[in-house]
Amino acid sequence: MRSILFLATLGNYLLSVFLISLFHPALAQVQDFENSFAIVNHPEEFLPSWSANEVRNNAARVFQANTEGRFGTRALGVQPISSFNGEIYFKTSTVDFLNPKLAFFAKSKINGSGNRPAMLFVSFSEDGLSFDSEIPVGDENTFPNLNKTYSLFEITIPEDLHRKNELWIKFHVKYGPGTGSAARFFMDDVGLFEFEEAVDPIIVKNTSVLNPYTLQLDFNKKINTPAIHQVQISNNRILELLHPSDTTLIIYTNSELIHEGKVDLVDISEKESSKKESVSTVIENEFITLGNLNIQGPKNILLGFSQPFQANSVSQTSHFSINETPPQDISLLENGYDVILHLASNLQLGQEVQVLASSLVNKLSIPNPNNSSVFILYEDYVEDLFVKDAQTLILKSKIDLNKENTESLNFEIEERTDIKLSPILTGDQEVTLKSNTAFEEGVAYSLILPSRESKRGMYIPGSIHNFIFDTLPPSLIEIKAIAQSRLMLVFSEEIDPIFASILNNFEILGQNPIRVSLQKNHVILDWDLIFEKDETYTLQIETVSDLQGNSISNISKNFTFEEEQKLGFKDVVLNEIMPAPRATNPLPNVEFVELYNPTEKPLYLGGMQLANSRRESILPSAVIEPKAYLILCPRNQASQFEKYGDVLGLSNWPTLLNTADQVKLLSAENEILDSLNYDRDTFGGTAIANGGYSLEIANPYLNCYLPSNIKVSQAENRGTPGSKNSVYTDTPDFSEPVFEKSLVIDPHKVLLEFSKILQQDLRSLLIETTPSLKLKNVEIGETQNSLILTFAEPIKVDIKYKLKILNLRDCVGNAFNKTSEVYFVMPSDANEGDIIINEVLFNPRTGAPKFVEIYNSSAKFLNLKDWKLANLNSDEEVANRRVLFPQDFILEPHSFLIFTTDSEKLKQEYPKGKEKNFIELNTLPSYPISAGNVILLNPDESLIEIFSYSDKMHHPLLKETKGVSLERLSPTSPVNDLNNWHSASSTEGYASPGYRNSQNFEGNHGMGIEIQPRVFVPEAAGEQPFTTISYRMPQSGNIATLRIYSATGALVRELCQNAIWGENGFYLWDGTDSNSRKVRPGYYVVWLEIFDLQGKVSQIRKTVIVGTKF
Repeated sequence: MRSILFLATLGNYLLSVFLISLFHPALAQVQDFENSFAIVNHPEEFLPSWSANEVRNNAARVFQANTEGRFGTRALGVQPISSFNGEIYFKTSTVDFLNPKLAFFAKSKINGSGNRPAMLFVSFSEDGLSFDSEIPVGDENTFPNLNKTYSLFEITIPEDLHRKNELWIKFHVKYGPGTGSAARFFMDDVGLFEFEEAVDPIIVKNTSVLNPYTLQLDFNKKINTPAIHQVQISNNRILELLHPSDTTLIIYTNSELIHEGKVDLVDISEKESSKKESVSTVIENEFITLGNLNIQGPKNILLGFSQPFQANSVSQTSHFSINETPPQDISLLENGYDVILHLASNLQLGQEVQVLASSLVNKLSIPNPNNSSVFILYEDYVEDLFVKDAQTLILKSKIDLNKENTESLNFEIEERTDIKLSPILTGDQEVTLKSNTAFEEGVAYSLILPSRESKRGMYIPGSIHNFIFDTLPPSLIEIKAIAQSRLMLVFSEEIDPIFASILNNFEILGQNPIRVSLQKNHVILDWDLIFEKDETYTLQIETVSDLQGNSISNISKNFTFEEEQKLGFKDVVLNEIMPAPRATNPLPNVEFVELYNPTEKPLYLGGMQLANSRRESILPSAVIEPKAYLILCPRNQASQFEKYGDVLGLSNWPTLLNTADQVKLLSAENEILDSLNYDRDTFGGTAIANGGYSLEIANPYLNCYLPSNIKVSQAENRGTPGSKNSVYTDTPDFSEPVFEKSLVIDPHKVLLEFSKILQQDLRSLLIETTPSLKLKNVEIGETQNSLILTFAEPIKVDIKYKLKILNLRDCVGNAFNKTSEVYFVMPSDANEGDIIINEVLFNPRTGAPKFVEIYNSSAKFLNLKDWKLANLNSDEEVANRRVLFPQDFILEPHSFLIFTTDSEKLKQEYPKGKEKNFIELNTLPSYPISAGNVILLNPDESLIEIFSYSDKMHHPLLKETKGVSLERLSPTSPVNDLNNWHSASSTEGYASPGYRNSQNFEGNHGMGIEIQPRVFVPEAAGEQPFTTISYRMPQSGNIATLRIYSATGALVRELCQNAIWGENGFYLWDGTDSNSRKVRPGYYVVWLEIFDLQGKVSQIRKTVIVGTKF
């Protein structure tokens, strides 16, 4: 008996493993069966050097199996039967081998219901005619009639067949013992190798630099966890190894990973094997690329880079796309190689997420000439989430979890800060979440799952899962006729598909349906019956169950087969909503939605759906009378609204988001009957949005959606459930659509946005452009309140094109005012000094927000997309960047913008502020109240302005600086000239947000020095408490000394000594002496001495008067 080595099952591998790398490089004798078989019989060859006794083009005898290869590719298959055993011949040579062996991969697959195995035998021959004794490969259990994975088999070549020019190998696949059918046999990757050669070694199929200090290796097979001393990386010390899965190893190092650094793994072994192997790979890190991609939650992605980045290359939203959509904002982390991408919309579980980055530059200013991308499947490994009881949630995981990590995490209920959850790992894959308060029955909640770790250290993305505490079974609301042989059953909630798909579960006239299809809470039944119009039938249902396991049995419901009368848009109106009730208000502390029937007929609501942006709830059987109201609320809270009018309690209540959401009323067929969008601006600010006010429809008879028709309730109770709205009016909408903004999409295309939805018929629309541009096409934009204009000629930069628009109407029919100003402009590129830091409030009054004001000092239109505010960290590096606008935003010439965290409170603090210029950001960079710095950056950070401020820059006579801003006097003077900043005037409320500064300096227009004003009162309210001493010289380079003397000749203050002057500039004197004490009222002499470039000395004396208040 010849020697046979049978290796363990290898399992499935990925296509990315290149087969050729596994085999002897000098030989071309490895057969992977990828080329098409010729349908011929032995001795004719179906592939070069390969033949078989009977080759077929179907799955019989010997055949080519298209997807049965080791990597989902092709393989050789054999189907032995009682009358056929497969014989496969392989002609090869052993001349180039010292000690050869035969190696191949084989498996079996189930065929029919029999229990016979396939039996494999191998034999050898020098002439292809006379074969020696057959060698059995394995036994009856090796290739059973079961679905098995590939195993590697190695057979030593007999010594007397070494160094032969010709060697024939025969594979004999026999019909095994047993009963019935025999297994199907498959073989792949057959070849000769040196005896000591590893046929299928452990290889690193992928090397990924997750960040400058972390490397991930992906192997072609499962490995045992190595020790740190078994891993070596060039010029690096290994700090830690993580083995999150059997085929992945993560290596943490103490220094940056260099390009072409070598990684050596010594004496590692395959899982469940003691065979030691050494593996090497090389790190590819020539250019900065994307590294790790960790989804922190549906709207946040932590993104790593292979090298430390240059901040300006990764702080621009235009440099990134997530599934072809740019992020809304980017946060740069202090480590210098991680960022967080903030998304505008939620990622969905099961979604493929691809992040693409362009124009990446590392910290050494070396750019990556190519784009870089990473890909991940958004999977949170949650098997199930269900409510165990009123205060307990059970979270089932698909993989083992890290106990210490899991129990330290903060699990939250979205927008329910009153609910606290305590996590306990009650099993490796089970988390029990105990609530401090009972869940309301029938209310939908959203559980925010933080990112977490598996037991082996694998990162698990954060996510959101909805749940409901539901103890009621589903109810059959309505039976709708779809066709003469088709019915749609509408249930009160989504039902279990297992029960719903059983045909015998449903019966009419003793017959069962012939087909069932399920769509959430709808069951579509097709019958071998023709239903007669106006006839009454009885539907019997044996059992249905909802997704929580609540079931109901023996349902019997009569219905009359009749044609359905479909409702149109606005036939039922979402008339009032209460998204954020408050316990201190007179109305119940419960969300509600009010419906109104504006028609003259009663309307059946059963099967309709109330939905928000997260989920929907099915309306049970109910009728709303003509001109009547109906209050919808959570089912278990319905009694609280009975005194206000008709109430319909809903199971699975779609919890409304407090400050922004979309509410829709859908028909049973998912057609929109009405919809309503709201955000903080709809309420008029955060305080009102969170203040327990409802939103009411002013005119419920308007047949198109108008945002202006939604108003905050003016009722004393802050809402009017079940009765006429406090803002009600039956006056038709006569308001005109208003132009809001424009955007040049490309050199030939412009987007115009209006305040109202527009009529879709644009055939009578007329547009004139000044300066003239030939209009090629007009169409409705992606949103119905926008137009896209396409021009035949290119749009010129920085030209303000004015439009005259005729015959444009909103959806009600109101005409756009043809005299309204409509314009668009293609913005210029900003130059240094075009946009400046103009005012800063870093020490606000208690409860008030900080702000930074910028000013466009140029005559150009400038795009602020990806401009940033930032500060300096302790290493004096730019840090804490905040993107101002992720989308295009055009700043007009000589205009202001204020950036703050609370526009409403800022307006309350400074009523004179121009609120239209307020931009609210989630956060500002840190601006300490005593001293700090404000940084303004353009997208690529080639333009940078740094203002270093201090509380000491305020007027020394100010007793309280809290709530007082620093204003820039001149946009052209240096930002860090102490004379260029001053405390805001008290007459403006100590700040001037959004408009011209209360303290400003126009400059000196004549030669010499100018004092303005000549009389000032340092402590006067409402007046300029300082004087400006400005100069203008015929040339720069003069050396100047500027002093203030009293009338008696005593030196009071030296403003500069031997300063080198430019052509112009200015100094401030605030009426204090060199010890910061207020001087006495009276005349003072401003004395100037100048040395010019020719050595000439000039002296100038002027007077200034310091006054006092009485």
